[in-house]
Amino acid sequence: MVAVVDYYMPSSADEVALEFLDKSGVVLRHYSSKDPVRSPDPATDPEAYNKLCQATPNAPDCGLPLYWPAPPQVLKASPGMHRFTWDMHYDPLPGGGGGGRGGGGGGANGAVPHRTYPGVNSPWVAPGVYTVKLTANGQSMTQPITIKMDPRVKITPEVQQIFTLTTQLETYARNAEKAQKEARAMLDQVKGNEALTKQIEALAPAEAPAAGGGGRAGGGRGGRGGDGAPATAPTLTNIGAQLVAAAMAMQGSEMPPTAAVLANCRAQEAAYYALMQKWAALKAPPKPKP
Repeated sequence: MVAVVDYYMPSSADEVALEFLDKSGVVLRHYSSKDPVRSPDPATDPEAYNKLCQATPNAPDCGLPLYWPAPPQVLKASPGMHRFTWDMHYDPLPGGGGGGRGGGGGGANGAVPHRTYPGVNSPWVAPGVYTVKLTANGQSMTQPITIKMDPRVKITPEVQQIFTLTTQLETYARNAEKAQKEARAMLDQVKGNEALTKQIEALAPAEAPAAGGGGRAGGGRGGRGGDGAPATAPTLTNIGAQLVAAAMAMQGSEMPPTAAVLANCRAQEAAYYALMQKWAALKAPPKPKP
């Protein structure tokens, strides 16, 4: 399931950007003609990639037949008519990684020779009207794009709840990511204040702990993920992944979320609010003494 975008380039550009925005103008997904592409790639040079796998067996896709992977999708900046597809997912959080090939979970389900695309460890956007924005050579053009639900699926209150919760959790994850960057930047401003530095480091460490709760959960439309319960104390650094993991647990089907999944969503929201309150208090200017 993808949204198809056709665009025409009258001349070449140094860089082309394609963005998908919500009704508030927030960028949900960003692509660039300069996005990195694997070299070698298993689809375009399987012999070279097979040698890489022999040297590095744990490299992506090395556990799969190399005739599975689809060629990488590249946003072209050359003159002419081009087509690009949006998988209708949000941008993955930095460091969240991608999913496996074949149904988004790394198994053989849904695998098609030379047409098996990697899954994306981020939720689906909700049905609705969005904006697609193309930028090249300093000029931008926009067009509306409508995402529709499968007509075979009835939009019940329970299904709408999935859309609402997913959007909320993804928004919170973005807010936490922004707050974490602000907190790390603030460290340079408070050098010499050991007490405040220690509080900021505890609230927004440079990296999330390696064990538990640090990555996005799997589970595409084809199968429900777990409840995404965190195994580590929440911080501004890992709460985004924990929020999205809670959302990913609802992406597997249009069935009502389980009580455990909803409870985890509420727990992640509560942890997010607590962290944001702490951050608001830390960055607030000190009150003048009477």
